[in-house]
Amino acid sequence: LYKFLISDVGGEKRFASAVAKRLALLGALTQGDRRATGSANSLGLNAFDMDNQYGSRALQTMLREIWNCASESPLDGEVDDGLYVEALKMIDGHLKEALDGEERGEGTLEENLVPFDDDTEGEKTFRSMMYHLLTGPCQKLAASRVTAIREGRGLGVYFESLADGSEDKESIKAKIDAEFKSALDAGLNFNVLCNIWLYDVGISKIELLKPTYHGRKKKERR
Repeated sequence: LYKFLISDVGGEKRFASAVAKRLALLGALTQGDRRATGSANSLGLNAFDMDNQYGSRALQTMLREIWNCASESPLDGEVDDGLYVEALKMIDGHLKEALDGEERGEGTLEENLVPFDDDTEGEKTFRSMMYHLLTGPCQKLAASRVTAIREGRGLGVYFESLADGSEDKESIKAKIDAEFKSALDAGLNFNVLCNIWLYDVGISKIELLKPTYHGRKKKERR
């Protein structure tokens, strides 16, 4: 007789869900009844089978909140601040590149966020993800960071100052903390991070959207 002990850790619940589904499929294949394996009675895994209509609805709700960068998430206070800073550094770097192109007369800020025609598929996917993020649900955050970058408060500047020793760690930390708080007020949240993390594992909303822009030819990046 076996009794599974499962904690509240998401990874364990996912494993239990996968086992429950496989047991149900095994019963359906061998005996024509998905309940034949006795998963509910003997192993107690039936409650963890989330691959059903209710699980699909929950997944759709979660993804909708992520794609829209919903401002409230139960995990907002559970994520290490360093992960937010890394995401903010990435956003600042992307916007800085677009602003530099605008200053060189190579198009507007929004045009410079669009993928280049001869970008690799990976680059196009990343730039498309950032384009839809920064011109869509995160417009307020993007506008706030553009102002900060133009005023010399972009995170890239601070990290460069730290690297070349022109400022000490304590003074840089205070400035980064101020920008971090400003970004949180402007819309940086857990769901923004989720967009980036899902992109990292090959999941994005891009394939579900029809492009609202046309590609552009490669321009020399200085």
